Amino acid sequence: MVRMNPDGAATRAAGTPPIRDISAAVLAGGMSSRFGQNKAMYHHNGKPLIQHVTGVLSGIFGEISVIAGHVDGDYGSGYPVHPDLISGFGPLGGIHTALTLSRTEMTFIVASDMPLLNAGLIMHMLSLTAGYDIVAPCVGGFYETLHAVYSKRCLDPIMRLIGNNDRRVFAIYGEMRARVLGEDELRRFGDPAIMFKNVNSPGDL
Repeated sequence: MVRMNPDGAATRAAGTPPIRDISAAVLAGGMSSRFGQNKAMYHHNGKPLIQHVTGVLSGIFGEISVIAGHVDGDYGSGYPVHPDLISGFGPLGGIHTALTLSRTEMTFIVASDMPLLNAGLIMHMLSLTAGYDIVAPCVGGFYETLHAVYSKRCLDPIMRLIGNNDRRVFAIYGEMRARVLGEDELRRFGDPAIMFKNVNSPGDL
């Protein structure tokens, strides 16, 4: 059960089971060319980056999976790893794979290189899904497409993009029912520059 606190933050009530009608998927399929090695497995504060992500998600979701361009072990996460069903389409291909394989209608999809996730914000986003195909933050005019909730209804426009060799995730937003969280709403939970910080080089850590 999602409960809204007086300050507007959303948390899972103590003692309630993990959310099972919405699943989560972590995209770990990037080439990490700027990073110089597999970012998901880079150790930060004693554990791989991907475990910082799954550590937050495990307190929220009952079903978590990892989507990778190729499977090389379990990424240290302990969760099932699935290769891209259609290779060569980057994050769009990862979202396609996550939604296709998900057992739930909606899936929270996040990148593996975002170690500073805010659980309260994620819970708030989950509470907004009714009547929408996408729930996504928008900062500085840009969608945080890899920190968003997607419905399986997004699969048809995603397949059209893939058929047109178009890799732009945000291109589906205009034709779907999207609930966009603006910066004022996001700042109730923290600094967007921190919550959505993605790691592109060891120096970013």
